[in-house]
Formats: sequence, C-alpha cells, structure tokens
Amino acid sequence: MNEIDKGFEFFYKNLSSRRKFIRTIWIMLIGILVYTFALLTCEDKGLILVFVILSLVVGIWQLFTTYHKWKNEEKLNNRNNSI
Repeated sequence: MNEIDKGFEFFYKNLSSRRKFIRTIWIMLIGILVYTFALLTCEDKGLILVFVILSLVVGIWQLFTTYHKWKNEEKLNNRNNSI
C-alpha cells in the first residue's frame, strides 16, 4: 500500500509514520482544549478527570510508538539508499 506523506489524507491508516505522528500531536492538542472546556463547564469533574487521564496515557503511548516507527523507517530508508 502506498503511504501518503504529502497533501491531505482523511484515513489515518493511509498515512506515513511521520504523518501519523504529526496527526497524533494535533489530535492531542485539540483533545486538551476539549477537555479543558469540559472541566470548566461540567459539574461532574470526577468522570471527566478519568477520561483526561485515560486519554493522556493512550495519547502518550501512541506518540511514543508512532515516533519510534517513524525513526525506524527512516533508518531503514537511509540504509537502502546508501547501498
């Protein structure tokens, strides 16, 4: 499958590892804004805090894995280009 590294791509699975990493950062920033708004406006803050903590753990894990996949693919491409 051809991975998209330039331009717009709606589907996450079609993106390159670099673009997946970048999209994950954007989604996490938007999530922080949404959760901040929810914490300021909702009365049941306990449930929202659970979602915030769970989202942060999953988001950080996803950032870690996509970053390492991106860097491993970069190393593999550099090795193939140097041969």
